[in-house]
Amino acid sequence: MSVEEQTDKRGRIPVVYILGSGHCGSTLLNLLLNAHPSMVGLSELVSIQNHLKPGHDDLLTDQALWVKIKNRFDHVAPQGRFVDINLSTPSLQHILGNRLPSRWVDDNYYLLHSVLNVMGEHVAVDASKGVRRLLALEKTGLYDFRVIHLIRNGQAVVHSYRKKGYSFLSSFRRWFIPAVFTRRVLSSKLKAATLTVKYEDLCDDPERILKNLCRHIHLPYTVKMLDYRSVPYIGVGGNRMGSNQGGTEIRRDENWRSEVNFVDAIPVSYTHLTL
Repeated sequence: MSVEEQTDKRGRIPVVYILGSGHCGSTLLNLLLNAHPSMVGLSELVSIQNHLKPGHDDLLTDQALWVKIKNRFDHVAPQGRFVDINLSTPSLQHILGNRLPSRWVDDNYYLLHSVLNVMGEHVAVDASKGVRRLLALEKTGLYDFRVIHLIRNGQAVVHSYRKKGYSFLSSFRRWFIPAVFTRRVLSSKLKAATLTVKYEDLCDDPERILKNLCRHIHLPYTVKMLDYRSVPYIGVGGNRMGSNQGGTEIRRDENWRSEVNFVDAIPVSYTHLTL
């Protein structure tokens, strides 16, 4: 079934999509946007099926709200149940050929629809980060996208992967290959309005960056965004910042500068890939 045949008269859902590599600072940005009264931050929504496995559902933050979302989804989704959701991104071949699985299209749409209905907000924030997922969602024509391309010093990203036990080569590839692929897609395939933001700038001057982001999203800035622990949070995945514990101080994670020196192998000209 073609995308055109799958896209019916359903209303378009406003979505802010955070695009970037792993460990780029997306959890922090997701929390800041979630504190806006018109946005709900969902963090790494693409991984939700991992949290629905037996024994893992306690990983979903704010269980009471997720129960309401589940009930809403089961009521409105024409195919399947909430516990069977699988948002794993289709292959690039299927995306470019406009052959997206109808179940995948429905699961994404009705999950976002249910979240906004339960939370009473207008804009969903998806920090899944993958450019292939963004390209697939855009192909459906069911979303009004504002994209934030969040980039971070490549040395810091590689260091974060290294701390998880990956080899230097594997860590470098996990940062560099998505960065190059994202750059190519942004320059040739993606239609959505995109704003590039550096993680370091966000940490150094969060108010200025958030004001720019709100203009990009077409929403008014509010200082409440800096008090991101004071609002309900239902984000999926992300790092330990998303546990809804701790303070609201925003500062760079620069441990990579003193802990290791293997990242010096990365040419300085590659540390930030921008358009």
